[in-house]
Amino acid sequence: MDEVELFFRQLVSVLSESSPERLNAPIQISEIYQSVLPYRHYRSALGIDTMDDYDMVLLKLLAGEGGFVTIDPPEVQTTLQEESSSVNPNPGAFRDFAAANIYLNSGAVRTVTEAGDDYAPPADEEDDDDDFSFGSPSSDVEFISKDSPVTATPSLSLEPPSYEPKAQYELPPKYDPPPRDNITPFEGTPSAMPPMLTRPESSFSKKETGCVYCGGSFPTNRDVSFCPHCGKSTSQPECSSCGAEIEEGWQYCIDCGAGLNS
Repeated sequence: MDEVELFFRQLVSVLSESSPERLNAPIQISEIYQSVLPYRHYRSALGIDTMDDYDMVLLKLLAGEGGFVTIDPPEVQTTLQEESSSVNPNPGAFRDFAAANIYLNSGAVRTVTEAGDDYAPPADEEDDDDDFSFGSPSSDVEFISKDSPVTATPSLSLEPPSYEPKAQYELPPKYDPPPRDNITPFEGTPSAMPPMLTRPESSFSKKETGCVYCGGSFPTNRDVSFCPHCGKSTSQPECSSCGAEIEEGWQYCIDCGAGLNS
């Protein structure tokens, strides 16, 4: 099994467990590396060591290697095929088409899902009482026939055994709380109370008016999901080395330690 087929099988497995209805629905390219199968969570399962290796395998999958997926519009897949087969390919070229939709090959999906059913434990079979046989009785067991004399058995005593009562445990005195009339009320006004600490709102929780990657401005009269200048997503920025989410003002990634301004 090559790395592209392993990536596809992992993608189908994750979708089967979380959203099986999406196996026959379009999926945006950006969803694969951002939420469905991100590098930082599945690099061990995929057997991938670096972010560049992850991007290269995904580029080959999207370029149509193995025939596992198709892309709408088709010219996007043609462009990625040319990039994948070039002498010095750009592994992250697919990020320029983050809004394009992919469709999983239904036959390949069935191959993966049906293979998973083959490993399911067999159903419990009903016991056949006719096939069950007892072993021969042990030689030291004495059987009583109807002609054997019956001996009287001693009667059992139903009187409970005598015992000495233990010393009773003394409960501590019951606690009586002070009357509420003696409680001193809070002196002062609500404004005198210390303010409650609130978590500062992330700088990326609001819609920005410019791209954090290229600095290009966004149109103000429309919702913007991807930058019209560089094609990058306007969602939370990610580390270019490991794909971890970063926040404004960070100089280094907290997951892999890579510099963010280099």
